[in-house]
Amino acid sequence: MTVQSSKYTPYVFLSILLVRIIPLIGLYLFRGDAVFNTAETDPLLYLGGAQSILSSGINIFPFFPPLNFLFIAGFLYLGGGNAFVPVLATACIGWISVVVLYCLARELFDERAALIAAVLAGLYPNFIFFGVNLYPETLAIFFILCSFFLLVKYFKTSHLIYVVCAGIMWGLASQTRGGLHFFSCGIVAAIVLHGRSKGWIHCFKPVCAVLVSIYCVMFAISFFAKPFYGEMSLNSQSGVGSALHGANRLINCNPDYGQVRGSLFYRINEVGESWPDRTQLYSDELMRQDSYSIIKEFVLFAMEEPAAYLKSGFERMSFLWSPNQLIIKFIQLNFHYRAPFFAVAACLAISMFFVLILCGGVLGLWCARDTFRTVFLLFIVFYCFLIFFTVGNAKLRLPLMPFMMLYAGYVFSLLSRGTLTFAKSSAACICLVCGLIILNSVYRYNEIALSPGECNVRQVETSLKLGFPETASFLLEKNMVFQHYTEQQRMRLNTLRQKLQAREQQ
Repeated sequence: MTVQSSKYTPYVFLSILLVRIIPLIGLYLFRGDAVFNTAETDPLLYLGGAQSILSSGINIFPFFPPLNFLFIAGFLYLGGGNAFVPVLATACIGWISVVVLYCLARELFDERAALIAAVLAGLYPNFIFFGVNLYPETLAIFFILCSFFLLVKYFKTSHLIYVVCAGIMWGLASQTRGGLHFFSCGIVAAIVLHGRSKGWIHCFKPVCAVLVSIYCVMFAISFFAKPFYGEMSLNSQSGVGSALHGANRLINCNPDYGQVRGSLFYRINEVGESWPDRTQLYSDELMRQDSYSIIKEFVLFAMEEPAAYLKSGFERMSFLWSPNQLIIKFIQLNFHYRAPFFAVAACLAISMFFVLILCGGVLGLWCARDTFRTVFLLFIVFYCFLIFFTVGNAKLRLPLMPFMMLYAGYVFSLLSRGTLTFAKSSAACICLVCGLIILNSVYRYNEIALSPGECNVRQVETSLKLGFPETASFLLEKNMVFQHYTEQQRMRLNTLRQKLQAREQQ
């Protein structure tokens, strides 16, 4: 990296900071409200839980990990109850995460690769959007980045203090986003693989140090949050519920997918319509049982029709690597009819940016020979398992994206120098993987980019097709006031209404 290039690094970070906070300040000045309407309840649940902690001392939404609630509650208290303060703090945490990613990339590669990775992460639309909302992903990504940075420092220096601090950061991340503490096994595996040449005894001390630090932090936060939760919170109920939801045999349920069936699952339960016998596992009664009983029921249910469960799991894997992003859903809901050209162009550009990062990350992983690559590969495998066996939403994928940008930045820095080369066999493998990513993204984009009106119509059609007439009627009535249906969509809705009326008369 030349001196001239590094001279502009502070200005790059200042620009990224402005990009992160200007949308928030603009919204607050324009509407007097700091909370975006994301068409999802999660940010409002976290805000409501934090407000409940301050007002009554009890978190009314205890099924999520506690740290994001405590983070929001702390800044709400400092801001005198103004939601602008915790949202601004979340945006700043997102910006600091970009700085940590830059430091990690510079530790592994060089200044140029680090700066490119920082620009990719700083300007990634989905990170910006999550950064101005109260989702826990922004805070979790910060802790994950810090943990992995400290782990790399340990790999380079063998100083035990780094692995202890890495464990502390992972414990914090685990109490921010459910399921992350299971990757403590991945961290242990990475430490063992790194130190195996020095003998297994050499690995004993850092492995014990990281495990003790992770679980001491988790227990400490659980103990601190116990008065607000009523009990120790070590594993979120939402994660267990996600696994049970993912076992149903009719719908791969997740609104993040951008597909019609994504949120239909929740509409069916909202209506209270009965599911066909043995098509879903989740129930309030099962959730109240102990973990062993829940796991036993889960395994027995999946093994009744293993082919159906595997098919559903692989479909979730397809969604994992497609460009479904919350920012796209937000743009479609708010601009599809008011500024159609902008909506189409923005969604397409964001999706292409995602595919570019993913393909660049694959290239970088193939080319790099750094100390972090093993950790990241284990992290990818962990998330693939996590999403295969749960509902598998797009938010779960977010912690992978900074590291994809890390390796994409490395590849783009090699391209800028003209030093990127591959053997023929390597080029064939890379083309195959990147080709699959592109084809999967194109295939899934048709579902991601549906207009709000088309989603409404298809949800009614799908409800009726799957055997949920009450839900179909509910959705017809609920969306009757929607003003932007095309003539063809109105005709389909009228046909559906006639079918439902005929069914009621039988």
